[in-house]
Amino acid sequence: MRSWLRLTLLTMTIGGGFCGIATTWQLLFSPQIQGPGLATICAAFLLLNTFVLTSGLLFVNNPQKTMPLVISLALQVPMVSSPIIAYQVVTGLGVVTGMSDGNLFATVRLGSLWEFYLLQQHPWGIGLNLVPIFLLVAMRWSIIRSGKS
Repeated sequence: MRSWLRLTLLTMTIGGGFCGIATTWQLLFSPQIQGPGLATICAAFLLLNTFVLTSGLLFVNNPQKTMPLVISLALQVPMVSSPIIAYQVVTGLGVVTGMSDGNLFATVRLGSLWEFYLLQQHPWGIGLNLVPIFLLVAMRWSIIRSGKS
């Protein structure tokens, strides 16, 4: 695997996961979180960010362990918005593009972000985070290429 890809994956997982843990931990103990439902959602995303960080650490220890990386990147690909459910996760870097309420949009995020809403007034929309898609394709290409050598 090329150095730039390996270092980018490590930055996205270890750096992004750590940033997500820090921001979610801070939110979990803020006065904004009232009730067990919100605390449970924060705890779930704390575990998700811990998984992302752990997938990077496993990859550092053994570069052949790519399945946790694939899962942590795949969880960051979709962005869904509707009055029923809204979901988005970005760790490290995200370039999200899609359509919402009939309009195209694109956003760039650096750091960590997660959104999860149930039964709230959100517009209908769908999008894709292009950064994890690019990294998944680059990983796949790298694995195929190294297998042919």
